Amino acid sequence: MDIKIIKESDKRLLSIAEIRGIMRISHDKDDWLLDHLMLSATDIVEKELERSMLTKIIHVSHENTRVILPYGPVSEIISVVCNGKELNEDEYKKTSRGDSFVIEVPFRWRKVRMEVKYKAGFGSEPKDVPSSMRHAVLNTLCYLYENRSSVDRNKLLDQIRIAGAQKRYALT
Repeated sequence: MDIKIIKESDKRLLSIAEIRGIMRISHDKDDWLLDHLMLSATDIVEKELERSMLTKIIHVSHENTRVILPYGPVSEIISVVCNGKELNEDEYKKTSRGDSFVIEVPFRWRKVRMEVKYKAGFGSEPKDVPSSMRHAVLNTLCYLYENRSSVDRNKLLDQIRIAGAQKRYALT
């Protein structure tokens, strides 16, 4: 399965001023670094939890008749293309799966290449993102800043667990 982020939000979960206040940094010399670490921390948490925070548009392509859309919550299916043909809603089955969807096409296709473009995320504003996920990003950001010279992957992932943000599992 290939996953591409087509459009990300221009907004940050936390402003540089908020980060400096929380981390008790009184100068602005590291603002460029804090902004970069904010993006990195957000990316790390989203990948670890397999969830989108701020609204983004995602494109998934898969060679199967069934695709489970990753990085929910999914708010809108923009398009479903099967073997180069855009399908109408009545030509595929959409089944809810937690805060995501499973997209299935009929088995009449022998070799299938499905492409789904969809909108995912909790909303367009930082306040729309659950506090445990924002906290996980903040913990990760603080860890990255304080351990710039050497990052331990297990300790980094502990920052996400400490915040109480959890990956969502669904039984198939």
